Amino acid sequence: MAPVRSYTNWNCRENDAKEQIEPYRKYFFICEGANTETWYFRKLIDIRKSLNIHPLIDIRLLEKTDEDKDISFPRKLITFAESQKDNQEIAFELFLLLHFENSYEQEILPNQDKIIANQKEGNQTFIYKLLLSKTGVNSKKNPQIGELAEKVDIAIRQEKKMNEDIHDCKGKITCNIGKIIESIRMDKEI
Repeated sequence: MAPVRSYTNWNCRENDAKEQIEPYRKYFFICEGANTETWYFRKLIDIRKSLNIHPLIDIRLLEKTDEDKDISFPRKLITFAESQKDNQEIAFELFLLLHFENSYEQEILPNQDKIIANQKEGNQTFIYKLLLSKTGVNSKKNPQIGELAEKVDIAIRQEKKMNEDIHDCKGKITCNIGKIIESIRMDKEI
């Protein structure tokens, strides 16, 4: 088995008679195999047309596999993703919470100190519990969490109310996933 699984729906041809076209740009989302991120980005890729993502942009989800983990493609990206895997300060659940109208004002602002600390209570972090209470869905075990990608415009709008600068994030609630997705949507062929 390959060390990385790739998921994309870019350039799906109706039949083999049509010419293969190369993308003018590729974007890679790297997941360390965690269900939550994988389900979300698979859905995002599947709805790319309704998000008005340029048809010549290839978006790929890269998911590390357990087998042959030292043989890599692309090696540097996987090494970086691996180094981030155990970083408790990174919480994809924060971005998912932004998919609900007014969640920044109602959920995030009143709990910003607890979100920044993101302490575990039992096996769950504070932000995980906040998302669970909002969705009623166990984001680690239920693929329905990926359906939130349909509300990415809400998340992008809400994310702009918080810090998106990854170079100035110490002690600040920071998220830039929406900013990245928006930049992909704005990318047009030159």
